[in-house]
Amino acid sequence: MVIATKTYATTAGGARRAVAKALRELGVEAVDIFLLHAVDSAGELEAKLPALEALSRAKSEGLVRAVGVSSHSREVLRRLDELPEVDVALVVVNRTGSWMKDASPAQMTRAVRRLYRSGRGVYGMKALGSGEVTGKAEVAAAFRYALRYRYAHATCVGMTTEAELEADVATWRQIRRGSKAPGG
Repeated sequence: MVIATKTYATTAGGARRAVAKALRELGVEAVDIFLLHAVDSAGELEAKLPALEALSRAKSEGLVRAVGVSSHSREVLRRLDELPEVDVALVVVNRTGSWMKDASPAQMTRAVRRLYRSGRGVYGMKALGSGEVTGKAEVAAAFRYALRYRYAHATCVGMTTEAELEADVATWRQIRRGSKAPGG
């Protein structure tokens, strides 16, 4: 099991408080992946650098195992190359472009591929477009794309009910073997 959490913090103090709160509430000695969440422009990334530095310090103290950034922006993903303290990126991975701020799926894949090849962890999100993908065939196609995407080490699939969880597991079981991976 990998424990991942996030913060919207922009300050070092805010990030330190978020780490302390997560450790206390989760009852763990360290969080596996701690993300600066929803960093969707170069300006937001710049504004959150103090928080990123605090998460990096928490990593050196053993409170966090990997520091990450979540983003819907290709521009931000490209900028992560300049930040060696970023170990993981939570990125939009879907075939429709849903929730991608400044890129088509092909453009986003190029940015994600670059991160992946740099040795960073890549964690996919929004595979079902935050509920925008509906219908059995459409959901299966979206899952197939995300689960076979060659530049993500893992993919987060959101669900809000037990029935959605059961449907997601059933779909995953149906498609876990098969065709060539998308994305390159």
